[in-house]
Amino acid sequence: MRSITKYMDGWDIAQEVRIERKVHKGSFLLLEGETDYKRMLKFLDEQACSVAICFGRSNLEEAMELLEDEGFPGVVGLADADFDRCGGGVPTALDNVIYSEFHDFDVDWMTDDVVDQYLTEFADKQKCVSIGGTSQIIDLIMIKLEPLSVLRPLNHQGAIKMKLSEVDISASYNGSNIDIPMLVSSISRGANAEPAARSALENRIIAEMGAGKNWKQFTNGHDMCGMLGLMLRNEIGSRRDSNTYDREVASHIRLTYSAVEFCKSHLSRELGQWQANNQPYIVIAINCNAVRNMAVN
Repeated sequence: MRSITKYMDGWDIAQEVRIERKVHKGSFLLLEGETDYKRMLKFLDEQACSVAICFGRSNLEEAMELLEDEGFPGVVGLADADFDRCGGGVPTALDNVIYSEFHDFDVDWMTDDVVDQYLTEFADKQKCVSIGGTSQIIDLIMIKLEPLSVLRPLNHQGAIKMKLSEVDISASYNGSNIDIPMLVSSISRGANAEPAARSALENRIIAEMGAGKNWKQFTNGHDMCGMLGLMLRNEIGSRRDSNTYDREVASHIRLTYSAVEFCKSHLSRELGQWQANNQPYIVIAINCNAVRNMAVN
């Protein structure tokens, strides 16, 4: 049976919030997907805040626009910035949507401290030290992912037409880098599979790489977790393949991300400002001032 959620749009989400307002007088938090709910759960005040899953950024933005236009109080949305900040721009003019600081919230969550704690648990200390430590490992992940990270915005803009949603990084990873011909071959179909088309795309990837980009805006968290997992198999650890899949790494990163990390984040500051501007509505359960003071002491 096909899920009804496939057919929901922003109007449906907005209507769901309107109906729930009849029984819930607190705040509403709109999220793109179920993973975002898992990410936020330990920080939410579930008595004061009701969560609506929107099944995509476009639905979330449409619902927020409808609710903002009618002056619906106490509703805030969290959305991935995606590629909107790659050119230095602001995602949208919606007053009550908070966007990720980097490409998505998975990237935001992969701070040096969080990744360092994760590596302490699952990586080989000497291998990590030989690379230069956690910060250097994160930089290396970004460098390794450059071929894929330049393809995704090109595909998003329609400059190329490829199916990148299910790219298997491991299929084109040679143990140290993504092999560009193997990557292009794995995603090329139909006319794009012709030798001349593949060669042209390979050359375009190479030309786009290393161009001084802020890779945290171009590279998504799914790819970062996938590459970190691959590196844990040999370069910085000796983990089994089944323990290094992107979804496993992402889950552990979310679990590692603490209240201390949250209270230092862009998202915490933005939500705190939203709550100050929209009293008495509350979204977050933790007192970040107290958490920060405890961290200092």
